[in-house]
Amino acid sequence: MPMTKGYADVAGVRLHYVEQGSGKLVLMLHGFPEFWRMWRRPMEVIGATHRAVAVDTRGVNLSTGPDAIEGYTADLLVGDVVALFRALGHETAVLVGHDWGGFIAWEVAIRHPALLERLVIVNSGHPAIFTDLYKTNEAQRQASAYIAHFRAEGFEDRLAATGYASFEDLILKPGLAGGVMTDADADAYRAAWRRPGSMRRALNYYRAMGGQRRTPAEATVHVPTLVIWGERDIYFVPDNVDRLPEVVPDLTVRRFPDNDHWIVQQRPDDIGRLIAAFAAGAPLPG
Repeated sequence: MPMTKGYADVAGVRLHYVEQGSGKLVLMLHGFPEFWRMWRRPMEVIGATHRAVAVDTRGVNLSTGPDAIEGYTADLLVGDVVALFRALGHETAVLVGHDWGGFIAWEVAIRHPALLERLVIVNSGHPAIFTDLYKTNEAQRQASAYIAHFRAEGFEDRLAATGYASFEDLILKPGLAGGVMTDADADAYRAAWRRPGSMRRALNYYRAMGGQRRTPAEATVHVPTLVIWGERDIYFVPDNVDRLPEVVPDLTVRRFPDNDHWIVQQRPDDIGRLIAAFAAGAPLPG
């Protein structure tokens, strides 16, 4: 079944999405510095049994968004997802998120558990656990040192001046070398990074961070949750996943010791099969 694209007008922004398949909605949220296309390969698997939808979150790639930093608060990002469910004709969904998309997905689950049938998180720290670790764990503070650079005014210009070399090294070169990405995928990434205003708006997610003061006990997730974790992640220390039972009573964790933060690009078909099975309530493969 071919992929088709669409747009949804929600909360003052126009969200671009790509979908494949029919049935139960599985909505996928990308992280930074990615966009909907990070889910292309998993969608081919998920879309065989579900309505798989991958969205460009507000301000990124083909989705519109304000230039102002205050247009990217957690409240607004969560509101977009809730409104998108309804715009797509669904009252509930299985929500999937990686990196920043995972942060948004965690927040939706914490605030609106009745809207989620299931939750899938890929290498993204639970907001309360991550915040606690950032305050108390020196290794996590060191792992998060990049955030200060991302929040700096004008950092998007410095990235552009390098030709996005660090992103090429992190995502495109390994993806192409491993046969997971096509040249068309790589070209689409390059175009998304260079789309006027998109990189600034994506970095505004980091600039708008803060204000979350919940303790782990105040941020319990009352949704059946699958966490997929590449254990070589250099951005999240192991306690981000090891402490999840504190806040997620109904938790399944699949660990991949040989993969890192970019596990979706490294094992797209495996990720797709895990998500499809979990969404269906079926036994997980492997």
